[in-house]
Amino acid sequence: MRWPGRRTGNNSWNRGVDYARLLAGSAHARQVRALYRTAGLDLRADLASLTRGATIAADPAAVRTARRTSSAGQGLAVPLLDVHTIADNLVPVEQERQFGDRVRRAGDGAMLRQAYVERQGHCTFTTAETVAALHALEHRVTTGRWDDAATPAALQRSATALGLDGAAYVPYRPARLTVGRDRPEHPARH
Repeated sequence: MRWPGRRTGNNSWNRGVDYARLLAGSAHARQVRALYRTAGLDLRADLASLTRGATIAADPAAVRTARRTSSAGQGLAVPLLDVHTIADNLVPVEQERQFGDRVRRAGDGAMLRQAYVERQGHCTFTTAETVAALHALEHRVTTGRWDDAATPAALQRSATALGLDGAAYVPYRPARLTVGRDRPEHPARH
């Protein structure tokens, strides 16, 4: 059985990605270069190998379906407080900047607040940080305004006042998300 709106085919790609150019635009380029130097490895050779191997093409229909059904930030129907750690090894924090920019372009910036916790890992929030975020969201839903409830300082005060397990809300602005291509490369037709 085929479900309506279900994605079929490959909706990701790397065909045509120049990995050296990609790294050059990354906020992490200096760290990567330093780690390669320390390890005595050849970064240029690895980047060239990755670029030569960039042959995966996307199915254009799958890309269209994913953009239509799975792209966040195409309009918020309810207020959203988005909390992220600044060193997430699963979902790069830079995606938050792209998401926020997309929400603002859609005209829903007033509905969104983004907060950052100075911690490594994916969703490694303390109970206090989670409760403070819920209190800020509750304030927004109850009053119809964010006021300063979702600022880093207010979230930190709220979390600390709970006396639970600590908090590490900080002012933070993620770097731009580095992406290889905006549009999928189509396989060459023979």
